[in-house]
Amino acid sequence: MTSLSDVAHTLRTAADTLPIALLADAADAAEAAATLLAHTTVGTSDPEIIATTDTFAEAYRRCTELLQTAQALHTHINTLADHLAPDTTPSAPRIEKTSQALPRRPRGTEAQGRWVRADGDTVVLRSGKRDEWHDRALDFIRATTGTVKHPVSRLATHVEVKLAMRMRHERLTDETMVIDREVCGRRPEDRDDDYTCDRYLKYFLPRGTRLTVVERTGTRVVYEGEG
Repeated sequence: MTSLSDVAHTLRTAADTLPIALLADAADAAEAAATLLAHTTVGTSDPEIIATTDTFAEAYRRCTELLQTAQALHTHINTLADHLAPDTTPSAPRIEKTSQALPRRPRGTEAQGRWVRADGDTVVLRSGKRDEWHDRALDFIRATTGTVKHPVSRLATHVEVKLAMRMRHERLTDETMVIDREVCGRRPEDRDDDYTCDRYLKYFLPRGTRLTVVERTGTRVVYEGEG
């Protein structure tokens, strides 16, 4: 007889087959193409160029909508699975599988990560300024330093800091994420920098919390909150 745990496992497996990473990559590629065309063809009246730029912009919009739908479905499926048989700790195979699925991006591009939630869900994380968690990070920096012009503000765009803000907002105490590169401040070229995630992430995390960051090499770096 099939157990509830077996059903929950089947549901989680189905959720993990959703093409979330592919949709995120497609959205990024469409946005980059639209931006490049817009910048390099400023002032053009060529209808084909204008139409192509509009097509990429529309592709970005649709990919983003599909990504949001896929993430919502992923969450709903895992919520149902958790009701049937809670899975409270991200397993090593799940973390490894999530890490392997991350696209390997060249240095200098926006970072991507995956929040491997304890409730079975996996959430796409991106660096940059286009979401509320970047804004919340700036608000936190303003509240703690008195200004958003403090040098540490550059870290507000980083995926590690954004997740720390979500943990603070949702009162989460122990979470895991995988990223497509090393944590800034742990690479040879930036180990001596003053303002890096490796030095400051613990201050964004509430005291008593823990965030485990799994780098692309599989190395796990644990940050204990001191904020």
